[in-house]
Amino acid sequence: DGGNADGDRLTLRHNAGLSVLTSCEQDWKPDAIAQFKLLGKAITFTVDLSNVGCACNLAFYLISMPARDSSGKYNQGSDRQGQPPYYCDANMVGGQWCPEIDIMEANNHAFQSTPHSCETPMNEAQALSSALTPHVTFDVRTDFFQNDGMLTGMRTTLSQEGRSFVLKHLTCDADYLAKLTDAMSDGMSLRITYWGRSASTMAWLDAPPCHSEACTGSNAGEAVLRNITVSKAADLPDDSTSTESGEGHQKWIADPWAKWECHHYVGNQQATNWCKRAGIEGGFEYKYTGGEGAQCGPCWCCKRKAKLAPGGATAPAVTWNSPEPAVTTTMAVTTKPPPLTKGALDIRGVDSSYVAGTAGSVEGGALTIRHNAGFTIFTERAQTWEPDNIEEFKLLGKIISYTVDLSKVGCACNLAFYLIAMPARDMQGEPSPGTNRQGQPPYYCDANMVGGQWCPEIDIMEANNHAFQATLHRCDPAVHKHYTYCDRGGCEQTTRTKSDAYGPGSQYNIDTTHPFEVETEFLKNDGVLSGMRTVLRQEGRHETMEHSNCNKAYLAKLSAVMSAGMSLRITYWGGEAQTMAWMDVPPCGGAGCQGSNAGPAVISNLEIKRGGSVDRELVWVVWDPKDDLYGTIAPRSVVADTDKFASMGVEGIATWDGARHFLRQLPRSSVMTRLKEAMAAGRGAETVTTDCDDPDSPCDVSVRRESSYFNSLLAKYSPLATPLSASDMWPLHILLLLGTALLVGGAALLFVRRRSKPNRAGNVTPPKRESGSQAAFARASPSRPTSSSSPAMPKTPPQQESQALPKVLPMPGGEGPSPMRRSRSSQMMSPPRMGTASSRQELLSLLESAAE
Repeated sequence: DGGNADGDRLTLRHNAGLSVLTSCEQDWKPDAIAQFKLLGKAITFTVDLSNVGCACNLAFYLISMPARDSSGKYNQGSDRQGQPPYYCDANMVGGQWCPEIDIMEANNHAFQSTPHSCETPMNEAQALSSALTPHVTFDVRTDFFQNDGMLTGMRTTLSQEGRSFVLKHLTCDADYLAKLTDAMSDGMSLRITYWGRSASTMAWLDAPPCHSEACTGSNAGEAVLRNITVSKAADLPDDSTSTESGEGHQKWIADPWAKWECHHYVGNQQATNWCKRAGIEGGFEYKYTGGEGAQCGPCWCCKRKAKLAPGGATAPAVTWNSPEPAVTTTMAVTTKPPPLTKGALDIRGVDSSYVAGTAGSVEGGALTIRHNAGFTIFTERAQTWEPDNIEEFKLLGKIISYTVDLSKVGCACNLAFYLIAMPARDMQGEPSPGTNRQGQPPYYCDANMVGGQWCPEIDIMEANNHAFQATLHRCDPAVHKHYTYCDRGGCEQTTRTKSDAYGPGSQYNIDTTHPFEVETEFLKNDGVLSGMRTVLRQEGRHETMEHSNCNKAYLAKLSAVMSAGMSLRITYWGGEAQTMAWMDVPPCGGAGCQGSNAGPAVISNLEIKRGGSVDRELVWVVWDPKDDLYGTIAPRSVVADTDKFASMGVEGIATWDGARHFLRQLPRSSVMTRLKEAMAAGRGAETVTTDCDDPDSPCDVSVRRESSYFNSLLAKYSPLATPLSASDMWPLHILLLLGTALLVGGAALLFVRRRSKPNRAGNVTPPKRESGSQAAFARASPSRPTSSSSPAMPKTPPQQESQALPKVLPMPGGEGPSPMRRSRSSQMMSPPRMGTASSRQELLSLLESAAE
C-alpha cells in the first residue's frame, strides 16, 4: 500500500509498505512471498531520496517472513499493529519475532545499514556528504560474504558519479554473523517501507545532523527505487591488517569489545621497544603505555584479543546515535526500534563489562555521553536486552569511583549515575520488560516508577556544572522481588548547601570547568548498610557528603537489594529551568538544557574496590595536642577496664602506661581525616607513628599532629590558668599561717605526751605508719577515711576550698595545683589505684568540672 510500480521503477509515498511476491493474489498467501537467497550474493539498486527529509525513513530490508508458530506452521499473527499477515522482524513489530537485515534505513541526511544487531549506524552528515550528494540519486550495493556456507561478512557501498562511500560492518562479531546463515540460506522476504514521525522519535536515525524537522508535508515527499538487481558477491578484499599463522593466511583486526590485559615481555621484546611497533600480531592487538595511565593497570605494554576480519580496516571505537529499544506505533506503520550495540567498557575490579545505549561512544575506559542518552552495563555482548546479562554490582562494603567531566553540562541538565534493582520483576518474580516504558529500555524500573515499574534506587550522582547531589531511595518490602511503592523523594545531600563548594570557576573548591573525581563508599556493619559517603576530589581539594541525615533504619532497608546486586544506569537528560529547579535552583536561574548548554559529558577511570567494611566503629582517641600520644587510639583493654577508664558523653579520661590521658570518641574511619583537616588548617606540624591494631598497646595514626586543637577549650578555661594576683593571695596567707600553727602545736603536744609517759618495752605497739603513696592518696582523696592512729588533718570545707583555689583545675593524684597539662612525661607521684568507687567518681568529677 502507498506506492506504484512501473517497469523496474518503484515509487513510494509516505506511510507506504510493500512486499515482493511471486504471484498476484487477492489475499496474502505465505507460499507466494518471494524468498531471496542472498548468501554469497549481492543486491543492488538505485535510490532517489531527494524528497525524503529529516525524521523520515525509507527502509529496504530482509526478514524471515512468513512468520511461523511454535509448531512450525505459518502464522498470520493476532495483533499485527498495522503490519501485513505473516509479518515478523527482529524487534517483534507486529507481535512476531524473526531474523532481520536492514540493507538500508535512510533519508537525504542519513544512511545506515544493519544486520541485527552489529553495525554502528553510519548517519553522520559530514561523512556521507564528503563522498555523496544526498539530493541526487545514488546506487546502493550490499554484498553478503560467505565461507564454507557460513555468513562471514557484509559490506554496503554507496556510489555516485565515480565517488563511493563504504560501510564495512567491522564491528559485527563473526559468531553473530554466523547465526544469520540459516535464515539467509533458507531465503528471506524483501520488505520496503516508508515511514517517519517527529524529530525526537526519529533522532536515533538522523540526529545530528537533523534537528527539529518532522516527517510531514513537503518534507515527506515521494521516494523512488529502481534497477533492483541480485548478482554474485564480489571477492573479499584483502585490505585489513594481517598476520601469518600455521593455518594459512589469516586477516586480523582490532576487536573494540575485547578487554585489555597486561603483556609480559619475552626474549628481547623490551630491549628492542617491540611493543611500540607491534600493532596487531598473532591474534592480539598491542599498545605501548609507558607505564602510566594504562588501560590494563600498571603495565608498560597492554594487549587484547583481535578478531578475524571479514574485510576492511581496523574497527573504530563503538559509537551510538540511536535510542534504546522501544516500540511505538502509528496508524499506518509501526516504527522499528534500532539495533542494540554493546561496546566494551573497562571497569577496574570487574572481570568484563559491556555498555549498551544511545547517543554516545565508548573507547577503553572512557564513556562519552550526549544529551538525551541512556546506557546500561551488561556482562556479555549479546545482541538483545537479556535480563540475565544485565550486570549486577554488589557494592555493599565497597567503593565505586570515577572521573567525570561536566564542563559542558549546564543548568537544567542532569548527568545521572545511579543504581537500580533492574531487571524489574512481575508479581510471580519473573523478569518483566514492562508494558508502558515511556521510552525506557526493557526491564527498567526505579524509585519514581518511571517506565511503569517500581524498584529501589541509589543516585550516586545527579549533577551538572552548577550542582551535585546524591540520594538514596528505599522501597516497601517486596514480594517475590516485586515492589509496589518506593520513597520518591529519598534521602538526599547536595552541594548547594555550601555556596563555595562546587561550581564553574576557580573560586569554588571543586571547579567544574575541569574534570574531578567522585568516590562513593557504601559502609556496612554486620552485613547491613549503615552509611554512604560521597567525596569529590580535585587537585588536592575535596568536598565530603556524609549523608548523616539518613537514619540507620532507612539505610538498613537497602541492605538486601545491595547484597543481591544492582544494575548501573547512566543517563543524560534535562528540561526547562522550572522543571529542573529541584536539582539546581539556586544557583541556576532561567537557562534550559539545550544547545551549547547541553554539551557532551565524559565518564572515565571507573573502578570498584573494597572499602567501608567497618562503618564508623567508634574508638577512643587521645585528643590533647600537648600529650605525646595525641592522635593515639586507646587500647581496647584500657577502655574495657573500669579501673582505668571513665567517660561522659564523647569525652573520656584514661590511665595507662603510668600517665593520665584525655580522650575523645570518634569513628575509626574519620580519625585520619579529622587530623588531616586540623593539619590543613595550620594547627600543627609534628608527626606520630603508624596505625596498628594491637589490643594491648597504643595505636597511633600516621598523620601530622596538630598542636592546638584544644585552644578553644583552653580559652574557655583560661581564667583558671591565669596567675594569682596579690589581692587574691590573702586567703592563702591566712590558711598557711593557721596550718603552720596547728602543725607546730600538734608537734609540741605529741612531744610533751611522749616525754610524760614511761617507755615500757613489750607493752607498747609503735604507731602504724602509712606509706608515702598512701599518704599522698589520702591527701588527694578527702573522702578516704584516715588511719585511727593518725592525727585528724584539718579539712577546708568544699565552699571554702573553691574560694581558696578558684583558678586551679584539680588533678587527682597530682602534687598540688597544676595547670591543665597531661602527657606521657607528666608522671604521677605515687599513682593511686583506680579500682575504688571513689577513684572512678573522681574521674567523673573531673570531667564534670571541665564540662562546666
